[in-house]
Amino acid sequence: MSSELPATPPNLCGHEEQADATGTASGQASGSVALFSSPTTPAGNRRRVLFQDQYADAKDPDRKQRRYASSLEVSPRVKVVQYSELCEDLGLTEQLQIYESAVGTLFDDLSEHMPVIGKAGLNYSPNVSDTAFSSKPCDSDGKSTGKKERALTDHFAWLWKHMDALPKPDVPGVKQQSPYRLADHQAKFVLDSNLQPDGLFFRRGVKPVTFATAHIILEAKWATCENGFAEADLGQIGDYVLRMWTEQYSRAFVPVILLHGGNVSLMAFTRHKVYVAELGPLCFPNDETLDFSAADILMALQRVWFILTLSASSFGNICDFTNNKAGLQFITGSDVTRMVRTADYRGNNVVRLDERIDRPVKIFRRTSYMYRSIFAGRSAILKLTWTPTYCYPEGAGYRMIGEACNGYIPEVYLSGVLVKNAFGYRLEFLVLEDCGIPIDTYALRCRNVGTKAEQFSATLAKSIKHVSGCLAKAYAAGVLHRDISAGNIAIKGGQARLIEWGYSRARSDIDIPNLDEIERLFAFDNEAASMEERQHDSLTGTNLFMGVQMLMGSTERSLIHDLESLFFVGLYTLAKFQGSIGPKCDKLPLGFRCVGNEETAAIRVGCLSAKNLYLENFGIRDCPDVIAQVFDSMYQTLFTHKGRYIGGQMLADSNYAREIDLDMASKFMDTQILLSKSCSDLEMSGSQLLDESMLSANIQTACNMDTSSYAETASIVETASIVKTASIVKTASIVKTASNTKTPRGKKKRAIRMTFKTRAEYANFLRNQLSSDSVKENTDASSAQSPAKRTASTRTPRGAGKKPASKRRFN
Repeated sequence: MSSELPATPPNLCGHEEQADATGTASGQASGSVALFSSPTTPAGNRRRVLFQDQYADAKDPDRKQRRYASSLEVSPRVKVVQYSELCEDLGLTEQLQIYESAVGTLFDDLSEHMPVIGKAGLNYSPNVSDTAFSSKPCDSDGKSTGKKERALTDHFAWLWKHMDALPKPDVPGVKQQSPYRLADHQAKFVLDSNLQPDGLFFRRGVKPVTFATAHIILEAKWATCENGFAEADLGQIGDYVLRMWTEQYSRAFVPVILLHGGNVSLMAFTRHKVYVAELGPLCFPNDETLDFSAADILMALQRVWFILTLSASSFGNICDFTNNKAGLQFITGSDVTRMVRTADYRGNNVVRLDERIDRPVKIFRRTSYMYRSIFAGRSAILKLTWTPTYCYPEGAGYRMIGEACNGYIPEVYLSGVLVKNAFGYRLEFLVLEDCGIPIDTYALRCRNVGTKAEQFSATLAKSIKHVSGCLAKAYAAGVLHRDISAGNIAIKGGQARLIEWGYSRARSDIDIPNLDEIERLFAFDNEAASMEERQHDSLTGTNLFMGVQMLMGSTERSLIHDLESLFFVGLYTLAKFQGSIGPKCDKLPLGFRCVGNEETAAIRVGCLSAKNLYLENFGIRDCPDVIAQVFDSMYQTLFTHKGRYIGGQMLADSNYAREIDLDMASKFMDTQILLSKSCSDLEMSGSQLLDESMLSANIQTACNMDTSSYAETASIVETASIVKTASIVKTASIVKTASNTKTPRGKKKRAIRMTFKTRAEYANFLRNQLSSDSVKENTDASSAQSPAKRTASTRTPRGAGKKPASKRRFN
């Protein structure tokens, strides 16, 4: 059908919005009569609307689906407020008070010439052609030339023309002329888009008029919205707002002037809600029961003038977006940083914008804008992010781990906050080192140029080791990444960097240096952010790479879950290099197919169940030894315990506590950092923890503790069972036994074990022995003694007193 349509939109009296995405009359409440079956709609009009709707769908095939999704997003977020309340929230109270005290009777003459709203149009006074306000959009009988939405739009355009031309009193607060003009788009699409709002307000002298340069959206609906909005109308308006969000990174909110049923309202789309304030009527009613007069119309006109004479910087846009200057200068102040457009690239803290990096923008919630840039002669990335004020700023995360992870993460050239709080969101900026391309893009590029499998596998293995080391260092420094994906690992010159720390969170169980200063610089509260972010642990990440327990809704997130995501990223990258994943593949390998979260977790557990076959389930055919060793060691560390596959337990218990086997983990990461005190919350095992001198010293200390420390002592003795026999003999000789008879060398611990049926009885035995011992000393002094190095988990051992896995916390 699209081949039969004209190359340009037809110039019809209606426009593409006369029929909404669901086929109901635009502006009608849900459940109303369909437009095409309405007996009041002329047959010619129905044919024109249908043709226009078909043309719009052919030009923009995703329109209906996109608007339906927008309606679902917008509908529950609409909040009706008073005009004065909205002005207060926008920080305009002082300006409004000055304006209202000085405006007087401005537009009084104009308000008397408003039409009466009819069934399908507007009816003007018959003698309008004789007044000073000529060129009204009506015929000689005073009937509007357009119908319904077109009649409202034409009426408002006529009003705006005369409001701008009328002389104004020379008093403070009242502008003589508006800085904006109105572009009519009822019969044409907005440039560089497939969208057709009724109008766009843009700054005078700006060309061309696009969503990137527009200031306010104008939309008309024939039905009144006093009793609520039709979902189709909200989806349509939301579609326009989303396009403006996408084009303008400096928008704190998107304003919409909505004409509906002869009234005018102001809509403010923020990142969290849609605020709607009624401004008043622009037409006289045809129903005598409605109680309003020319004074109400006058008030509406004066409110419209106030809104449409505000500067862009004070009404939603913190930076002048309308000029063609390609530079941004960041001017640091005592409170926040200012951002201005500039053409002088030699100034301090100036970023020259180049190519925009394509990233999805949402109509609500967190959004990031990224540009390839030049900063101080170096290739850089500019990142501007709107985040909820309760979240951790990404710049704060970089500050916390910068020293510990130097060489593992991008260098930060500039960072700061531009907006502290705009309707619950902050705007922060980062100027970062350009770390290259995502690792999956790198894999595809290597495949296209014919890179040898061994060479690519060596680079991949090196990258996995590098990133896993970065994760461990960051965790020890107090930050958990939480969003490991192929797009967040960048490679440049064969060197990997872990980027995108915007979804990270700080740990609450360790002290972070200079935290007060970081909180001040990035305008957030660490304690409140930590509590809020922990609630989103199971919701944070990229589904394609999330671990099994995270997909199952785990509330306990730690380093091991990020390592699991890194494991899946490695498999995905190699599969992409081998061609199992890519544009020519009909479907993803079984291990990477995403359905529901729990279903995806179950699929992955099944794909990982066979140690010798799991690579094939994730699309890997031939795996070179250099990377196979890395994958196998990660597999055994993440999915086995003492040689037994634990996928079923992970699936059944999303908070099942996994140990990190340091001996196995040392094959793909530097495990020395895990032995530090800051990683003591992790459960670990392995001979690295248990050299003989360390073990003896720790158990001797435990024997001097009071009875409340029996669990740690039991844990230490329990751990001793995994070392060689000689160590067992030395260790066990420190702990008193139930019998004074000597046991043959090398069998003392086993002899003790034989007298107990369960581990719980064994732990209770140790507790009784310690409590009856005469070496009990001052509680405070003895409890202050702690092992010099971690020898085992501080958690309660398996047995009596152990909390259920669902209640154990990593952080």
